[in-house]
Amino acid sequence: MRGDPKHKSEMVSMLLFGDVFTVVESLDHWHLIKSRHDRYEGWIYSRLLHLVDEDFLQKYDSEKPVYSGEILSTAQNGDKSYYMSFGSRLPLFDGTHLYLGDEKVEYSRETISPIGKTDSAELLKTAKKYLQTPYLWGGRSLLGIDCSGFTQMVFALNGLELPRDASQQAEKGESVESLKTARSGDLAFFSESGHTMTHVGILTGDGHIIHASDQVRIDKIDDNGIFSGEIKSYTLKPSMIKRYF
Repeated sequence: MRGDPKHKSEMVSMLLFGDVFTVVESLDHWHLIKSRHDRYEGWIYSRLLHLVDEDFLQKYDSEKPVYSGEILSTAQNGDKSYYMSFGSRLPLFDGTHLYLGDEKVEYSRETISPIGKTDSAELLKTAKKYLQTPYLWGGRSLLGIDCSGFTQMVFALNGLELPRDASQQAEKGESVESLKTARSGDLAFFSESGHTMTHVGILTGDGHIIHASDQVRIDKIDDNGIFSGEIKSYTLKPSMIKRYF
């Protein structure tokens, strides 16, 4: 998803296989779209467009999401192959097939089905699957991810929906007084200006934070901020902590 209708424009977010969106506006071969899972807007090129009907959308919205659980997997429909990364949604998955509109596609690889109460240990286990993923502005996959894309994906794979940007995520959840009262799975937010939150990471509950900064990594954190082992100094100091489960 790009900020403007041209290939050289900045990437603002990323659609994964199985993500559904609404076309808001069209311009030549470009479409301004709004993603269904987080209402985020951006431009995509026409070859990424696959139309579905209202019946499909109703089923998609009412089902419990199932996601691809492998680093990279394929789904087959005759001679046609679909490639999907870890965390891609499998629309209307019935245990053996997923559906793209009227198209029935066989899928027999590992899946993730978030069911029941969110567990902090499972959430951190999911987060660690992204370790060493390179930082990519607008990214949401193992090929590249940004800080809020990372938290959004980890929470989604554990049954919790978050908005796209750090500033939007900071508006949700229950406020936590300090790092001393924080728990594993809480989100710490950071602001360079003192106002808008520009960075976010997942607290592990043992004095560390897992976050996307250059790459997805685990760093120490205390009241002085995130301590970088590479440069041997503190970087960002947390501005707020939020709890979502």
